[in-house]
Amino acid sequence: ASQAAPVEARADVVIAIRTEDQIAAAIVVEVQRNVDSDKFFKWPLYVAALRARLKCPVMLLVLTSEATVARWARGAIVTGHPGWDFTPIVIDYSDVARVPEDQAVAPPELALLYARADPTLAHALRAISAISQVDSVDLRTLYSSFLVRGLSSTL
Repeated sequence: ASQAAPVEARADVVIAIRTEDQIAAAIVVEVQRNVDSDKFFKWPLYVAALRARLKCPVMLLVLTSEATVARWARGAIVTGHPGWDFTPIVIDYSDVARVPEDQAVAPPELALLYARADPTLAHALRAISAISQVDSVDLRTLYSSFLVRGLSSTL
């Protein structure tokens, strides 16, 4: 199985979970906006390659805002090796806990998530308030864009 040119595999984000002296586990995070059948071949590669490199358990987490994409991504990936069907962990907006509209949410990232998962005017206003408290202009711009894209067709 040698290759003259290695296959390039780039995950969206990799999170390493560390103890004091080593990496205990890792999570490959993939943001999936649409169905892409090639991912069923790439995702097991991401996990296996990172597991070999870090020598620790590795999980795949797929994040999506689309229910149809979530249903597709939750399907088992049959690798062909006995006993090694690969099933991604998938989170979509329907998995996000609903927070009462009058409950304060301190971190802007949570306020944004709640506003996108449950697009009500109260959640949008709470997210705008949280965004306005962010010191970084670049982050405020990014968060505002994320909020507007998600809410422009729902409010």
